[in-house]
Amino acid sequence: MLFEKAKRVLVAAVLTVFVVPAAHALGPHNVVNTVHNLSSTGPQAMYNTDTTQVCVFCHTPHGGNASAPLWNRQMPTSSWTHYDSSTLTSVVGSNPTRPVSAESLMCLSCHDGSIATNRVLNPPDGLTGVNAPQPSTQFGDSEIVGIPGVFNRIGAGPADPFGVGDLSDDHPISFDYQDVLDSGEDNGFHTVANARTAGVRFFPLDAAGGSYRVECSSCHDPHVDYETNTQYKPFLVASNDGSALCKACHNK
Repeated sequence: MLFEKAKRVLVAAVLTVFVVPAAHALGPHNVVNTVHNLSSTGPQAMYNTDTTQVCVFCHTPHGGNASAPLWNRQMPTSSWTHYDSSTLTSVVGSNPTRPVSAESLMCLSCHDGSIATNRVLNPPDGLTGVNAPQPSTQFGDSEIVGIPGVFNRIGAGPADPFGVGDLSDDHPISFDYQDVLDSGEDNGFHTVANARTAGVRFFPLDAAGGSYRVECSSCHDPHVDYETNTQYKPFLVASNDGSALCKACHNK
């Protein structure tokens, strides 16, 4: 019996060693505590609406947008201007207006400021659309507008002075990290395996076709509770203490 007990303790210890770091790298999840909780229970009154449902602002179990998992929003149709530099141009070509991939469009469906955050495909039960153009529906006591200036100049609509679609001073997205490594620029970058071990996510997640795209979600996860875990601010997939997340890719 003592042997069996000791064996169970050993197994638990081994699982702790291997499981906890993996969970830690993904960031502590509790979206209810974050500003992505736009319901009436959310921490920011300026975004509150007349529903207690938290997930509905992004997800729906039925009739979702097929571009993303059970996605309850339309994808933005803005044209995008990406960050560009001589180094990046040598890798992806001079293409600062390349399309944004679906994984990042999910984020930008709120954060580009062109689509109100309470404008969803399927509103919560008991709530109906408020004179919203089809197929998108908005709900709540009043429309929650886009989020002006989230990326320093991305605004809340055509009249907004910040404009929509300018990503030129943000980390580049929607390019293949492996292309960087294959380009000869790899003196300044770690391998895909190194970056993944540190918590970075590349897309598609299974990388079955050898694609390792960098997207918004490579470094950010909207479900991460950084209010009580400040080293994950803002919504990071892994702690950036000592610039650890940056140095997961960048060999500096």
